[in-house]
Amino acid sequence: MRSVHHLLPVWLCISIASIPLSAASSCPLPSDVRVLRNDLTMREVVNPSTNTITIQMNYQGETWLAFGVNPDGEMIGGDAIIGLPETGSVMQYDMRRESMRGVKEWTTQSLTNSSITQENGVTVLTFTMPLVNDNQHEILADGPNTFLYAYGYSNTLAVHKRAEHFRVRSALQSCVPATGLTTNYDGTTTDGTDAATSGFIDTSAPVATASPTSAATVKATGETSAPLSAAGPSASARDSYSAASSSSSSTSCALSSDAQTLMDGLTFKHVVNPDNAAITIELTYEGEAWLGFGVNPDGEMIGGDAVIGLPDTNSVMQYDMTGEGLDLVTPWSTQTLSETSIIQTDGVTILTYTMPLVNDNQNVIQASGPNTFIFAVGFDNTLNTHAIARSFTMEEALLTCDTASQSTPTTDNNSITGSSNGDNASTSAGSISDELARATRTKRLWMAHGLLLSVSWGILTPLAIGCSVLRRKQGGTWFVLHSSLNNLVFLTTTIGFAIAVYILGKEGDQHFSGERHNLLGLFVFLLLFVQVMSGWFRPKLPTHAAAARKTVVQPNEEEGEHVATDIVYANDQATAPKKSCLRLMFEMQHRILGLVLLILAWYQVHLGIELYEEEFTMNFNGKAIFFGVAFTITGLIILAKIALIVRNRRR
Repeated sequence: MRSVHHLLPVWLCISIASIPLSAASSCPLPSDVRVLRNDLTMREVVNPSTNTITIQMNYQGETWLAFGVNPDGEMIGGDAIIGLPETGSVMQYDMRRESMRGVKEWTTQSLTNSSITQENGVTVLTFTMPLVNDNQHEILADGPNTFLYAYGYSNTLAVHKRAEHFRVRSALQSCVPATGLTTNYDGTTTDGTDAATSGFIDTSAPVATASPTSAATVKATGETSAPLSAAGPSASARDSYSAASSSSSSTSCALSSDAQTLMDGLTFKHVVNPDNAAITIELTYEGEAWLGFGVNPDGEMIGGDAVIGLPDTNSVMQYDMTGEGLDLVTPWSTQTLSETSIIQTDGVTILTYTMPLVNDNQNVIQASGPNTFIFAVGFDNTLNTHAIARSFTMEEALLTCDTASQSTPTTDNNSITGSSNGDNASTSAGSISDELARATRTKRLWMAHGLLLSVSWGILTPLAIGCSVLRRKQGGTWFVLHSSLNNLVFLTTTIGFAIAVYILGKEGDQHFSGERHNLLGLFVFLLLFVQVMSGWFRPKLPTHAAAARKTVVQPNEEEGEHVATDIVYANDQATAPKKSCLRLMFEMQHRILGLVLLILAWYQVHLGIELYEEEFTMNFNGKAIFFGVAFTITGLIILAKIALIVRNRRR
């Protein structure tokens, strides 16, 4: 009995030590979510006592998921956690290159409580990791952080279907503060310090909670919300912001009579009112289009705070630019603009507004400088992909009420950088009309590329195949039609392929890397080349026997080489000459490769239409039109073939 009493303290120590540390200091995930996309949400919680973060991603679909961090916002150079549902693997990786070979597992994994599950068509990735890992990017509890996410086409790890980055400027969500202090409703801790700078939740800008009826918007961190329609936010949404907008102080400062030329055809005026710490901005464009102006120290559109004016709806609102797609251009939950207007007169568009220099959790405009501003011009009045996007830096102090009438700061044209939706932009300001012409030309070239290949593979190719399938109905002309149509397909495809190579070369992109459409386009073109060359240099048919025969060729009709297949030999007079093995192999290869090419090309057109609609923010039902025409022609050919078979059997 004494020995048992001696062992009891040891047993208790072992039992206590065996309790997982995470259980003792775990933080439950909050109910609040960040809506990254309509089908993708994220929850996170930082545990100050263990200096760890727990993250959960929820995707409405079944695929592999990845989450990571990189201050540059790039996949390459980032630290990623990838979850593979088929194996249940959740591991940390270095993203060294774009290819799968460049995705390397960490030698020492630091994840805990990791899992990836799929249920009812939903994929959920969960893991806990230290905020700081040796020789890796640090996650800052107080912010700011730039995170990455990606997901694939299926559960198999391969090329991602989508990869984006987003910025969280404020403090991350946290559980019980490490010091045991509580956070008051006024945004301060019990010792009077600012909660936002103490690593706690920023109560002045709460994270929204998702509801079943609407996608939540995480405005505290500039995250994404429900998709924005091409026409901008709804009237009800604008009305809900009007109260906040009207509360902003107005400025009585007059704008300078002199304007800064950002580009030929685009000028900029401003004035700062020190009394209410507000700035008034006027952007004038010699043309008719939506306009955007904003600020971002990085000089990038993504991560910037922009004011966008839509002439058709007279909407002037503030937006977070958290990604390239329209669904990632989201209006602020609390608008701080006043004296807003966007007007169009005599072909000129003028955007005017007043806003505070400092807005909660947004980029600050420095009255004393320097500032990096961003601006964009659309193709027309409908909010979609910009025709031009630029940034410029003003090193000196901004004009104030007192100085606006005295002098105008100059903008060095060489500081204006960015891109148009076309060729590579020069680092000089240049002419906006030239840039718009270049962007419009690029858009038209992509349209020509798509139309050529759609007609080639949606109309010409099915007709060429139909000539072969229905050749007994056409007599000897089938081969002339079949060959001519195939040569036309090769010509139009080559022109369309050359247009794509030309555009990508002008834009400075790599021609055949990364994008699935680019790689598949090269593959289809090479297969088509093989198909055409094999047709041109095909093995010859055997010489006709001198025996009596009857052909189905009509008098005075040109006889093609393949008419030999339409010869009917009399059983009692002669036998048909046999084809060589090489000829038989060619005919089989020609048929199989032709069918494979048709299927791949249709899928390629499908991808191309998706890319065009996404790039230029259009939805013209291109896929419905293409496949409607292609399937109709194919269906008619099949019905005609069936009718021929039935008629021949009745004979």
